[in-house]
Amino acid sequence: MQSLNKRKCIIRIFAIINVLCLLITFVGCGSGDANNNTYKSISGGVAPSGVLAQNSNYELLWDSDAKAVVMKSLKTGNVWSDIIYEAFQNGQSSANVMSPIYVTVVNNRTLQWNTFRSSIEIPKSGSVVSRKIDNGIRVTYFFDTYQIAIPVEYTLRNDSLLISINTQQILESGEEFKLLSVGVGQNICSIKNEAENGQLFIPVGDGALM
Repeated sequence: MQSLNKRKCIIRIFAIINVLCLLITFVGCGSGDANNNTYKSISGGVAPSGVLAQNSNYELLWDSDAKAVVMKSLKTGNVWSDIIYEAFQNGQSSANVMSPIYVTVVNNRTLQWNTFRSSIEIPKSGSVVSRKIDNGIRVTYFFDTYQIAIPVEYTLRNDSLLISINTQQILESGEEFKLLSVGVGQNICSIKNEAENGQLFIPVGDGALM
């Protein structure tokens, strides 16, 4: 009799677990539909060049030709950008100079990772769309090859520039590739090397410097 009761308890436990699994599945599907974040490619819609925002310390500008965000100090004239802006002005157009973001994706079938620069992938198959927001701009990078779109917001604050990504607004089909990571602002703190006998520190690996 005790053995029969134990079997009934085990059956009830498995039944409860199955119901919970079904509920979790339905909840997950429902939230995905609500976000409506399936990838759709959009071309054009680049905001015109001009001043986006200004305060007593800085001026935030958008260069539509370079598709770059530029922050300028009103006191010193120093300029920072999401690309190496001075190199662009001097006619350089390498991937390192012109890439505001770096993206890592994984292939769903092979599980191989691939990291690419925006300035290489977008001319081949993609586009950039930008729209002015309060005190800044939202720049969305569309990668048709990977069916992923990443919106990056640049917002001027009183003493700094805020770069943010709302993950709920990322678009991806998820059919062949999934987004793993996005690197932003990697050129924002670069400065011209004018110091004699200066040293350059480059991060290599977890916590290491070269």
